[in-house]
Amino acid sequence: MSPSASRSAENRKQSHPEPPPIIKDMPVPDHISEPVAAIAINKLLDYKWVELYYFTHVGCEEAAEFKKAQPDNAMNLVNRGHRVTLEPTENVRALSHVTRNEHLSWSQLEDVAITFGDKIERIGWPEKYVTMFKVFFGDIMAHPAQNRPHGKEALILYQA
Repeated sequence: MSPSASRSAENRKQSHPEPPPIIKDMPVPDHISEPVAAIAINKLLDYKWVELYYFTHVGCEEAAEFKKAQPDNAMNLVNRGHRVTLEPTENVRALSHVTRNEHLSWSQLEDVAITFGDKIERIGWPEKYVTMFKVFFGDIMAHPAQNRPHGKEALILYQA
């Protein structure tokens, strides 16, 4: 190899980052998780109430589009009581249109029944709370009232 080719190869090595390490014996994910808006995840991490719209398919798509549209370094000033902090925009900005819980469609509530329990489990909520919410939404999805006139609407209002 010529000296100039050797220098060129060394320059390429220095200018390109190293590939990530391979983790042996790591299981393949068993499902694809919807990307929930960071503001909703942050509220869940603080055990705060959050609109269920963020866990619908439409809400997750909007969150993914918002994340793609924002530069990685976009920041906002946030008032935290007696101090002001600088935080990533995606962590503090609500989605442009959030449907209130009582106005969700049955299909959106079905999305929530799957996604909400998955998210609170993945972020480490205590098992008894995860089970409680999964049972709650499972019971609503299986409730016989959904087959009655206006039954689905009544169940949507009940969960709200």
